[in-house]
Amino acid sequence: PVYTSGTTSKIFAMQGTNGYNITAGGAIGSAETHLTSLTNARWQYVNISTTGGSFLLMVNGADKLRGYDGTNWWVDGDGTHDISGVDTATCIDIQLHNNRIWLIQKNTLLAWYLPLSSIAGAATSFDFRSIFRKGGALISMGTWTIDAGYGLNDQAVFVTNQGEAVVYMGIDPSSTSTWAKIGLYQIGSPIGNRPFVKWGGDLLLINFDGLTPMA
Repeated sequence: PVYTSGTTSKIFAMQGTNGYNITAGGAIGSAETHLTSLTNARWQYVNISTTGGSFLLMVNGADKLRGYDGTNWWVDGDGTHDISGVDTATCIDIQLHNNRIWLIQKNTLLAWYLPLSSIAGAATSFDFRSIFRKGGALISMGTWTIDAGYGLNDQAVFVTNQGEAVVYMGIDPSSTSTWAKIGLYQIGSPIGNRPFVKWGGDLLLINFDGLTPMA
């Protein structure tokens, strides 16, 4: 994971059951506080800046969400920046879409989103169980922008392990007037838990059929 705020950048390496700050290079020192005795080293992460500062948030589908504020790490549930509604230890992906943090819950067809520009608070579920015809489970989420940048045309793409991808456009998933499904597509099943690659105005999906552009 990489933490970036202004001109400050810090690099962390996850190895085995621990995480280390490797920004300075050279010999690896002691593991970071709150990054020890972890279940696995397969973390997905995102950076977000709010009025409260800049933060790195990450999940691995087995341990509680870890967060970093540029100086200190915290664990979801320790009273620092807690998330309610979903057990973040069950979340395999985390994304930032239209100023909102999204979490993908493993082995389900549920995604969860936080309030606007927030790193904590009550998470709200978005249920895809009646959307996907082949069932399965959500794997990841990506942002597809048809105007070649991050902007007003941002679309949210959710993909399952069965190779179904659904696309939504809008800014508020709690409102049917500002959030709507615009397409459901069948493609190859995604490879791994990090199948999306942002490329210009397109979003590429690594799957068993090859490298598929959302366009």
